[in-house]
Amino acid sequence: MNIINIYDYHSEPETLFGYSERFKIPKFAFYETRRRWGKKKYKENQQDLIKYFINDPMYAYLFTKGMIQKPYPPAEPGILKSSHYSTQYAIEILHGRFPEAEELIASDPKTAYLYATRVIEGRWPQGEPAMMKDPNTAYDYAYVILGQRWPEAEPYIKQDENAWGAYKQAVIKDKA
Repeated sequence: MNIINIYDYHSEPETLFGYSERFKIPKFAFYETRRRWGKKKYKENQQDLIKYFINDPMYAYLFTKGMIQKPYPPAEPGILKSSHYSTQYAIEILHGRFPEAEELIASDPKTAYLYATRVIEGRWPQGEPAMMKDPNTAYDYAYVILGQRWPEAEPYIKQDENAWGAYKQAVIKDKA
């Protein structure tokens, strides 16, 4: 997504409404930082802009992934506000576990499953209580990770006809 920075096209941008407050909008500060990244003439101002978006989970993650391209502890408090971005950070930046985020990640069925498959690469008991409550996630976890029946999750899987049918066929091996 491109944002047009009207201040760049005005002869006296400081006279325009919102000029002094523009970077307090995380999206604007992020895209302006991305536009300036690596340009020597903006080197000093980059750090000033980062403070406006570093606490937003999406922009903190995108900044770390797209510009820093390695673990960046100052962005982690912002990333830790979202189970989705915490999981992505573990997978794509840390290439391993993100212990500070595991409680948050384990609370959401989809991110817990993604974390179990892509980071833990196996059974993850901490995420099972959330995963079992989502019928499709529970089926996927039983089939892909456990490779066997998951009796504790079966009452939840039964709540979704499609998930239960797939579970019976693939995990229970009931051809009926």
